[in-house]
This record gives sequence, C-alpha cells and structure tokens, in this order.
Amino acid sequence: MVSAGGLHILLIDDVAEDRTRIMHSLRQSLVQPFFFSEATSGAAGLQYYRSTSMSAAVNAPPSPTPPDIILLSRHLSDLPYLEILQHWQGETGSLPAPVLLLTNGLDDELIAQAFAAGVQDILDKSQPTAESLRHMVLAALERFAATQRWQRRQARQILPVNKPAQAPPTSEQASQALQISAVYFRQLADAMPQIVWSTDAAGHLNYVNQRWLAYSGMTLAATLEQGLWPAIHPDDLASNYAIWIHSLQTGEPYESEVRLRRADGIYGWHLERGAPIQDPQGRIIQWFGTSTDIDARKRAELNEQFLVAVGDQFRMLSDPRALITLILSRLRLHLKVDRSIFYILNQTVPANSCPLDWQQTLPNDLANEQLAALVTPTMLAEVQAGHTVLIDATSTVSADVAQLQTQSLLAVPCRHEGCSVAMLMVTAAKPRRWRDDEVVLLETIATRFWPAIESAHATWTVKANEERLRLALQAGDMGTWDWHFAANQITWDEHEYELVGLDPQTTDLQLDTLLAHIHPEDRAAQIYKLNALLEQGEDYQATFRIVRPDGEVRWLGGHGTVIRDDQGQPVRAIGVNYDITAHKHQEIELRALNETLEQRVAERTDELMRRNQELDQFAYIASHDLKAPLRAINNLASWIDEDPNSRLSPTAQEYLLKLRGRIKRMQKLLDDLLTYAQAGRQQDKSESVDTAALVADLIRMLPLPADFRITIEKEMPVLLTQRVPLEMILRNLLDNAIKHHDRTDGNIHVTAHDLKDAVEFSVADDGPGIPEIAHKRIFQMFQTLQPRDKIEGSGMGLAVVKKLIENRGGVITVASGQGRGATFRFIWPKVT
Repeated sequence: MVSAGGLHILLIDDVAEDRTRIMHSLRQSLVQPFFFSEATSGAAGLQYYRSTSMSAAVNAPPSPTPPDIILLSRHLSDLPYLEILQHWQGETGSLPAPVLLLTNGLDDELIAQAFAAGVQDILDKSQPTAESLRHMVLAALERFAATQRWQRRQARQILPVNKPAQAPPTSEQASQALQISAVYFRQLADAMPQIVWSTDAAGHLNYVNQRWLAYSGMTLAATLEQGLWPAIHPDDLASNYAIWIHSLQTGEPYESEVRLRRADGIYGWHLERGAPIQDPQGRIIQWFGTSTDIDARKRAELNEQFLVAVGDQFRMLSDPRALITLILSRLRLHLKVDRSIFYILNQTVPANSCPLDWQQTLPNDLANEQLAALVTPTMLAEVQAGHTVLIDATSTVSADVAQLQTQSLLAVPCRHEGCSVAMLMVTAAKPRRWRDDEVVLLETIATRFWPAIESAHATWTVKANEERLRLALQAGDMGTWDWHFAANQITWDEHEYELVGLDPQTTDLQLDTLLAHIHPEDRAAQIYKLNALLEQGEDYQATFRIVRPDGEVRWLGGHGTVIRDDQGQPVRAIGVNYDITAHKHQEIELRALNETLEQRVAERTDELMRRNQELDQFAYIASHDLKAPLRAINNLASWIDEDPNSRLSPTAQEYLLKLRGRIKRMQKLLDDLLTYAQAGRQQDKSESVDTAALVADLIRMLPLPADFRITIEKEMPVLLTQRVPLEMILRNLLDNAIKHHDRTDGNIHVTAHDLKDAVEFSVADDGPGIPEIAHKRIFQMFQTLQPRDKIEGSGMGLAVVKKLIENRGGVITVASGQGRGATFRFIWPKVT
C-alpha cells in the first residue's frame, strides 16, 4: 500500500550525481504523487527504522514513514549491499519493502547473488531511462504487494485463531513463499534481454527463460531433455564442455565464449557465464547462468584480428598478384564462402592478374565467359557508381547467375581518386544472409588494401619493364648511349665498350673516340647523321662498320630518338647500338645465293620448255604414226565387210564387227592421250563466259535419249576464264552421266555456287551411282567401271578432267548415295 502522502521512495546512494540523475528520471516518468527520502550512506539506510537521525527528506512529511520502495546502490563506500539486506531480513524476517539494486554494469555472479538475497530487480544506473525506471518501480511494487496479499491470505487459512499473529510460518508456508518467489524470478528472467538458465547441483538443466526459446526455436521439453548442447557450434562443443565440467567439479564460476545456433540456422557468438548458489552450509544447491549476445563485438574482434594478420603478411609481399592471392585465399576461409574474386574495372591493370581464385575454380578457357555472366550490367553499373551490391536469401537470382552455382553474392567497389577501378566480390552457392560486419569487412579491405595493391602494381610494372628492357638488350647484344646536347656529353654502358672493343677501365669513350674507330668509308655518313640529330633533332638510324683495335671489322646498327623540352627544343638523345656482323655476312651470302638460284631457275625453265616441246612433238608423231596403220586395218575390215563376194560365217562377221570397234577405241585412246599430254599446258586467252549459255550449247550437241532431261540452275555466273578447258570439263561430265545412266528417262541437274574467289560447279544425276571404293580409281587413266564391250570408252575422260582442274588450282570430288545417283563437284577460279 502506498503511503498517504504519496509514493515514498527511499534512495540509498553515496554519489550525489547518481541520486540527482535518478530522481530527475522519476520526476519525468511517474504520474502519481511521490516523495523522496535520501540516505547518503549504507549506515544511514539501516538506521531509518531505528531513529529519526537520518538526513532530512526532500519534500518529506513531518515524521519519518516506512518507504514504499527502496533504491539501493550496490557500490556503497561504508557497507556492502548484501550486509544491508541481511540486517533488514534479520530484524524483520523479510525485507521491509521491495528493493531495486542500482549498479554500474551487470554480470552473472551479481545477478545470482542479488536475486538470491531477495532483490526485486536490477537497474544499470549508468544509463537509466525514465521509461525503464518507471516500469521497474511500478512492477516491483505490484509484485511485492501481490506477495504480501498472498502471504496474509495463506496465514488466515493456516494459523489457528487462538494463536498469536506473530507465530512463525510452517514449512508448507515457507514452501509456498518459495514458489511465489520462483514465479517472480521467472517473470523477471523472461523480461531480461539475456538468455537465463539454471541447473541443479549436478548440472542438469531445470530452467530456461522465454528468450532462449525464441532465439533457438527449440521447445521447452526438448531443451530440458537435451540441454543447450544441440545448439552449440560443433567447433566450440568440446572446449565448452571441458570448461563446464571443470566448473562442476571445482565449484568455480563458469565462463566461455561460444556460438549458438539461432532458429534460422545462423550461429551467433554469446558470452556464457554461470555462478553456483550455495546454502548456509556452503554446499552448492544450484547453478544460475546467463548467455549474453556478444556477436557484434566478437565478430568485430575477429575481423580486426583478420585484418591485422593479413596486414602483417601483406607488408612482406611486393608482387601485386601475390597480394591479391593472399587476400582472396584468406578471405574465402574467413567468411567461409565458395569464391572470392577481384574483378578489375580499370583496364590499365593487366587482365591476367585477376580474377585469380575464379580461374582456380573454373577452367581457364571458361573463366572470362563465366565471370562475364556473373558480373551483370546492373551490378557493374552499381559498383561503378560506388555502391555495394548485395544478393542474399531474400533476393531473386537471375538464371545466368544461378547456373554458376551462386545463390548469394556480395560485391564492394575499390575506389581510386573518386572512381571505381575494381570490385571485391564473394559468392556462396547456397542462400545466405550477409551480416553487417561482413559488409563492413569487405569495404574495409577495399579501402585499406587496394591502394597498396595499386602501388605494388605500379612498382612491379616499372621493375618488370626494366627487367624486360635489360633482357631485351642482353638478348639483342645491344649497347645503350645517352647524349646530353648542352654539355655535349655522351654516357655509354659497358656493352657499348665491348662492341667497339675497348676496356671501360682504361678508355674514356667519347664521341671523337667512337668516330675514330668507324671505318673510313662510313665515317662521313655517320658524321652527317649525328649532325642532323644534334642540330635538327632528327631521329637517328644507321648501319656502319667499326674497326676494332685488333683490326677486326664489325658491322654495327644504331637507332636513336630525340627528347625535347617544353618549348619543343631538342635537349637530349638516347639510343642503342648492336652488332649485325653475322646478319651482314648472311645478307652477302644470300645475295650471292639468289644470283646463283636465279641463274639455275632460268636454266631449268629453258630446259623444261624444251622438254615440253619435245613431249608435244612426240605425242603428235606417236598419235599420227599409230593412227596410220589403224586406218589401214579399218579400211581392210570395211572392204571385207562390203565385198559382195565374201561369204563370212555369223561368227566371223561378229569378230569383224568387234575388230572395227577395237580400232575406233584405239583411235579415241590415241586422241585422249594427246589431249591428256597437252592438258594444262595450252594457255588459251581468257574471255567472258556465260556459264548458263555454255551448258545450254553443250546440251544441244549431246545425244540425249527422248525422255532424258537436263536442268540448269537459274542463276549461273559469268566468268572471265578460258572457255575451252571449262567446256571440255562440263561436256565430259555430262557425257558420262548420260552414257553410264541405266534408264532412258534420267535426270541431270547442273548448279554453280559462289565461293568469293571461285565457283563450285556440280553435275548431279539419278543414275546407278558409283561405289565408294571406286571414288578415287575413276580419276585414274584407263579406268572404267563397266566392260569396254558394253560401253565404248578409253578410260581417260575423268583423268583429263582432273588434270585440267588441278592445273588451275581447283579440286574435283564425287559423292554418291546408297545405290542411286552421283554428284561431281569441282572448284573453278573466277579469273584464269
């Protein structure tokens, strides 16, 4: 019950600033009437009920009244707060009023001691808010009043009427009071921001507050049965269990940092603290503990440790590729991601320096293509604008990105002079929520390490260029020189001395010294070129001979360029000299060899022309001389056949007919041999040839059966070519298609396709086809696929066609289907 003058608050604190702050907060929040009594020490608080010698109350009534609620500081200079609580409980059997303990900071041991001593609630007075203070005061008053009402009701039901009211409570009443105290404890524990738990003396869990159930997603029954162990990270389980067993065995307070799994499966860091509660005889009867969320602080510590460790290794490296490798490999392990990538936006950085880990994950030939699919245009635009890109479990992942086994992605820009020049990115194959500390870590790396990578790259590039220059000069056997015009001073490197054959230890190689060693025939030209370099600023390029001190003559080449000042005036020239003696000797030898070869080629050409003429003459004579007896034999056969007096048997007449056929075949063979010998060597004049008209003329001259059809492609080309060989090729192919067809109603189709510099002609029929095994044989001389008695032929036609085509750089092929049709294709240049 509240005092008649309003709520009476007794504030026991020996720090004036704390008392002022607390009273100010209560005046802001409490609506009902109230007044303060102040005790500036623990002793003054104890004497409140014993005398009226305490300090005057602020706005207090004329006589001291019992307080409705007591605000007791934990840090009193004269008496410990536990001793004050024990005095009150010793004199009255219970606390005179609900007590709120004021403290600076919370810890598990304090919480356990305070609640065991009867404190209703604990307030961190370093940061009191008016609302929290009002809520704690009113809640404590309500719980304390409810406890008193319940105790009075129980006393009326249990105690006999004739017994004094001061009779001590029975064991049942004490048990009931303990139960009520336990109810209030659990209400308080559920209101705390920490996870609260308790176990029996053996360490078996017998209580957890609602915050644990909400955090872990576990049921109360499962928690009491299994404990907190299923929620502990597997990597922390063994060490945490060892610490807990040690506390149970020794009675020492328990403390451990451990990761606990949330209901969504994510682990968060907690500070586990436990303290034993003892009975009056000092025996442990219970363990009380809390789990305080330290995830943000712990992860910040781990990230800072990561940055320090990487920084220590970072300073030991100078190769930018090694620096990127270090960051990516360490970052991937630290964040437990699938990929970590540096993606260069600034093309001045070599592409082969990045993305390093990506190329280790995927084949090199797919790396760039796959990475381009991952870095979408939208992401690229965001990073170039300086924004962080985040794709997590709540985002919609595009199909292209999902195909790369990426469900979550975090990318931050690396900035230089206000521009995004690179991107630091990590990806995960499973949906993942990126924490704020992970985003901060990537942004810190991009800010802290990227400038060092750029600086290392610039240094590495300079060193690499210098090394490449040194190797190039060494490989090219070059000496360098540097000519300052104002001082007329030339600086040479050691290899320049070697080229001239001088010792740098004993000779000062100046321009006059060099000119003195130039061959007399080349000296004037060199002086002219050097004057042009000095006076007109023209670039220098020369070839000259050096006469070394031992008399050896060496050829040198030289190149130089002019460096000008801001006004465009030449102030300096740099250049190189190199030994080209071997090259000059080879040049002389090659010139002599070319002259010899030209003479040999001319002689061989003359000889070849002479032999070709002899071959033509032989072919003509052989054809003419062989045809003469054939004509005589043919005449005799004709006379026998036409003689009315000759009486030949049917068999003799058949033999005579075959004889005349063989004579015709032999005459055609001789004609074809002559044609084959001359094929490709007769150079007709090129003329404009309409190939469609050419084929049409050939069709009219061919002996076509009545129902036979030959069709021509609608668009046939007009070529500047030799008409006779092309006509001979097409006539031969058309004649073969007709002659070897097995039907009188066959079809032939002639086409031509443009191939830019050539034309592909084709002659396709629907005849019996050509077996694949004979595709090469049909282009050889004297080869036919049918008996000569059935179809007359010399077997030279396709051989002549092949030679005509190949002599003009073309090629002919044949294709045949399964038992029907054959298509001959040949390539013919547009201009011959």
